[in-house]
Amino acid sequence: MVPVLIITILFFCIVWLVGCFFVKLVDKGTKNESPLFIGFFLYYALFQMIALPLICTLSALSELSVLWVGCVVALSIISILYCRKDITKYLWAGVRRRAISMIDIIMIIAIIGQTALAMVQIYNGWDTAYYIANVNTSIDTNTMYLYDGSTGLPERYLNFRYALSGFYMHDAVIGQVFNIPGAIVCHYFNGIVCHVFSAYIVYIIGMFVWNEKKWAKVLVIVSVLVNCGISTIYFANAFLMERSYEAKAYCANIIIPAIIYIIIKIYREPKKKELWIYLFIINLSSVAISESSMLLVPVLNGCMLLGHCIVERRMRDLGKMLFCILPNICYVLTYFLYLKGIVDIRIPR
Repeated sequence: MVPVLIITILFFCIVWLVGCFFVKLVDKGTKNESPLFIGFFLYYALFQMIALPLICTLSALSELSVLWVGCVVALSIISILYCRKDITKYLWAGVRRRAISMIDIIMIIAIIGQTALAMVQIYNGWDTAYYIANVNTSIDTNTMYLYDGSTGLPERYLNFRYALSGFYMHDAVIGQVFNIPGAIVCHYFNGIVCHVFSAYIVYIIGMFVWNEKKWAKVLVIVSVLVNCGISTIYFANAFLMERSYEAKAYCANIIIPAIIYIIIKIYREPKKKELWIYLFIINLSSVAISESSMLLVPVLNGCMLLGHCIVERRMRDLGKMLFCILPNICYVLTYFLYLKGIVDIRIPR
């Protein structure tokens, strides 16, 4: 468990560094969004750009591991060099921060308690048998999606239902690089990241609504109580509390709230191009994180932006919206062609 906690902390540090670089590059010092927020989605978008070509060319998992480790190291060094003044300010501000308050303690305990409660949950469903077994098989065979996750039998064709997303291969890369079983990575690393970051999304939404840290923290505490108290298969917290290792939990508790948050900000400041860039990055990373986003994300974008553009008579923003969902449309078309048998990648034996 300790190695997983160290890897999780390292993951958030890398995400934060990537976000610092991007925020300085795009916002030109305005700091429109938190580096951690946009860095998370940018991280998975970059991973997908490297992973998908290797998956489709039936490359070895070790090739992806080497390339991604090299990419992460290079990005971290570039970010530190480019943003050294901003990073120093962030760190110094953390050191000079006033003593932790009681509401901080309650919020931290609530998040840790929710995460711990979810970590002891054992869900043995078909998804568990496929996804976690697929990660284990990928590590054991040094392959990517060449074997059926539930049976372990060799696939005849690359299954685009799963192979279009690099999310679980990210788990396999972590398992291979740090020599940790895939089941441990999926259950604990994915679970901890999902709980912590979903709470962070709630926090920044609270800050956006009230612009006061106290009430944002109260909102996090309330959301934790709701997550632990009410749970049905129709609520997002059912995945968060029972299946936080799964990509769908990320889709329901991170991707969708993040898109709603950014689009509401676009309502207020539609001319701010940085917000449209952030929306594009979240959409770009959405399928990389969960293939459930393939249709959900474009529909969500359309439902929230189409009416707004018409009512506010900002028809030019429809073009921006279409550009933002273009990655998802490409995935949908590719998957449709796969289902029709037009696009197939045969696995040689």
